[in-house]
Amino acid sequence: MKKRALVVAIGAAVGCHPAAWSQSTQQNQTTTLQEVQVTGFERVYKEPTTNTALGFEADPMSTPLTTISIPIDILEDQQVNNVEDALRNVAGVTKFKQGNGGEEKFSIRGFDASQSLYKDGARINNVFNATNIATTETANIERYDILKGPAAILYGQGEPGGVINYVTKKPKFTEYRAAEVIAGSDDYYRVEADFTGPLSDTFAYRLIVSSEDSGSHRDFTVRDRQLVAPSLTWKLSPQTLVTAQYEYITDTYTQDRGQVLDGNNATGYSYSGRLNGTQFYGIPGWNENTESDYNRFALLAEHFFDNGSSVTANYSRTRVDKTLFDSSPRALGPNMQVVADNGDVAIRASQQGGQGESDSMVLKYQWQLDGGTLFGQTIGHKFLLQGDYERIVNNTISASGTQITYNVNTGQYSGIPPGGVVVGPFTQGGSSARQQGLVIQDLISIGEKWNLLAGLRSTQFEDRQANVDSDDVSPRFGLVYKATNTLSYYGSWAKGFTPTTATGFNPATGNGIGGAPLDPERTEQYELGIKKQLLNKQLDITAAIFDLRKTDVAVTDPASSGLPAGEQWSTNLGETQTLGFDIQAIGKVNDSFRVVAGYAYLDNQLVAVDPSLAGQEGNALPGIPEHSGSLFGVYEVQRGQYKGLGLGLGVFAQTGSFVSTENRAKYDGWAQLDALAYYKADGWKVQLNLKNITDEEYNFAQAGTTTDSFGAVRVGTSTPRTVNVSLSVEF
Repeated sequence: MKKRALVVAIGAAVGCHPAAWSQSTQQNQTTTLQEVQVTGFERVYKEPTTNTALGFEADPMSTPLTTISIPIDILEDQQVNNVEDALRNVAGVTKFKQGNGGEEKFSIRGFDASQSLYKDGARINNVFNATNIATTETANIERYDILKGPAAILYGQGEPGGVINYVTKKPKFTEYRAAEVIAGSDDYYRVEADFTGPLSDTFAYRLIVSSEDSGSHRDFTVRDRQLVAPSLTWKLSPQTLVTAQYEYITDTYTQDRGQVLDGNNATGYSYSGRLNGTQFYGIPGWNENTESDYNRFALLAEHFFDNGSSVTANYSRTRVDKTLFDSSPRALGPNMQVVADNGDVAIRASQQGGQGESDSMVLKYQWQLDGGTLFGQTIGHKFLLQGDYERIVNNTISASGTQITYNVNTGQYSGIPPGGVVVGPFTQGGSSARQQGLVIQDLISIGEKWNLLAGLRSTQFEDRQANVDSDDVSPRFGLVYKATNTLSYYGSWAKGFTPTTATGFNPATGNGIGGAPLDPERTEQYELGIKKQLLNKQLDITAAIFDLRKTDVAVTDPASSGLPAGEQWSTNLGETQTLGFDIQAIGKVNDSFRVVAGYAYLDNQLVAVDPSLAGQEGNALPGIPEHSGSLFGVYEVQRGQYKGLGLGLGVFAQTGSFVSTENRAKYDGWAQLDALAYYKADGWKVQLNLKNITDEEYNFAQAGTTTDSFGAVRVGTSTPRTVNVSLSVEF
């Protein structure tokens, strides 16, 4: 009887981890495992992984960091087909309006994390340019790991909120096959297939394919996306594995800037009654030509020693080719009105394109040492030595062109030339960034009660085209007190940095023209937390309070404020801070009921600002709610006549957030209610997912917007009530 739970409980542990494989193989020489009869589609929400946070696996209760993993089981229960729906389960993660390239954007603990995305530990975007952000596709994702707070010690430059690491599916030495068909509202159709298993005693394969053809609640908005992801694992020895992966995603879709706000800069902006979520502020026949091709090759070599030490080498190469057929609304006139009194909105066409290439190499040596005493307590070490290198090159072109008009009252477009949209001339841009780092880190156990984390990273970062060259040292320290096996208290401190292209004073010219780039912006976090395991360690709860700051932010030097804008220079004076609290629970209440829940309170503000924005000091950043939270649970009947029936309910909510750092216009808070029902038997499952049951309409802000007038033409929209039905089989 080939069932997934048997694979998870026995086979996955044997096939996925070399050390575990070796130990199980040796045991199998003298022990015969009994077959266990189980039901397919077993769900386990709790993923006790710390690799993304520490660089190696360790007991989460001994780790002085806030981490959470959103595994495939939550993705499948919630019928997740994009990253934003996965991350709404994480306390303190906020969704922004989609970026100009269609990529999904988020904040963690009040700071934009859109430039802190990784796939299997390799950065998939660039601090200075978004061309290299990969097309979102969930079929090849095993889980999402989230580390909250500065992560410079492992990843180098980046924003302070944290990192989001997409962990992909790998080949297994146990056979598993699955297929799924999904159909839903707005002409949504999707198929997925996942096959893995042994080719021989030394080779295992995996092949994942998916295809999506979908419309949208937004007018003229469509998507056609395909994924092919083959991979192969070679077991050179019981303790040595080499895995090669290739991933290709092709995506043709409608570039959609989102909604607008009514009003003007004098009287204020709002989402008025003549606006609705279906209105498309692009150009029909133009925006839907947007294309993206994503290619990724990765090679992972792992060797595990008998003493628990290991050495790994991880190489990743990515190339993204994008052509964005874009158009966006404009705020016009002295009062920056977006929607005219007669309902007209001006829309300017543009075209952008580019190629992004990245190479990433991470070498790790992790070893364990036990022995010695301190204050009469036995000492143990988990020591990490890491060297890493990454290169990211982007080349872009852009041009603007035809302006048309859309009327919100009639829904009509006018001014589209008979021969089609014309753009030009094109301008070129790009970046060429390199980063290399050396990491030393030690997780020290002192007896059974205390754990100390200490680490240091040296980073060299440069962008040749922007003339940025930054060297930085990033420390991290933490202390854990394990009161019991299921209760830990911890404190931690970490620092990071973010390079900037802003330039300072140039003595040769007496102004800012040709000045040298400023020092990087600095990030720092202090955190105190508690971790508790309940119900026989089936349910994990983590709560933390934190002070997270970004200092030395580049602002205009007050000494240059009297010069023309092109001659002013910058200095490191700005500061942004989040004081907050978050709590997360994930796991099982009992064998029938699984749950993931979270709540975050974020007091986010601009502590020091650019002199030109002096009136905004003390204001909050756009799109960051003070309160946000989620609760999602599924109850599954385990025995009797209705065995295999599952019912789930979830609520996702947040309070209002500001349109820009002006803090005048504000979006209302909202609550979205979702539900699901499924029935599974003999490897088959039929599932119904209802999202936004009450048809709640709400809006999102764009990250980093400093004026309401710009925020009024960059408004994200919610998805109305949708119904998805799926049929899947595991065999």
